[in-house]
Formats: sequence, C-alpha cells, structure tokens
Amino acid sequence: RCFHLRSRNMEHRVLDDIAPTSVGHLVAYGNCTASELVRQVTTDGASVLAVADLLDQLYAAGVIEEDLDDSFAWQTS
Repeated sequence: RCFHLRSRNMEHRVLDDIAPTSVGHLVAYGNCTASELVRQVTTDGASVLAVADLLDQLYAAGVIEEDLDDSFAWQTS
C-alpha cells in the first residue's frame, strides 16, 4: 500500500501501511486538517506517534501545507 504526492519538482511515493485506514485517501480527499486526520486514522487503533511522524515528514518534504498542532496530543495509543 502506498500513495503518491507531487511537490514542486518531484513525485514522492509514500508507504501507507501504518494504519488500517488509508492516510493517502484522507490526504487526497482534502476535507480535514492534519490534526483531524490523525484523530480519524487513530480511531482504528493506529499509533498516534506513527501517524503524526508520517505527516511531519510529508510537511518537511513540502508535499502538504499544514503542520500539526497540539490538539491530537490528548490521545493515547
């Protein structure tokens, strides 16, 4: 499982195997913030830290525009 994101100069292939819910599908749908995406994905038992780390890497690579806020920090997994 993987998805592709395009930055200005390259295409990134991202593994999408950290949760039962597809992170790539939620990113592509584009109707939630990064923190809301973490909440949705972790309701299926995925690690909050793993999902947050993936989104942080995507933000650092410049393929998503929103960084995480601290609203997801209350969750445990």
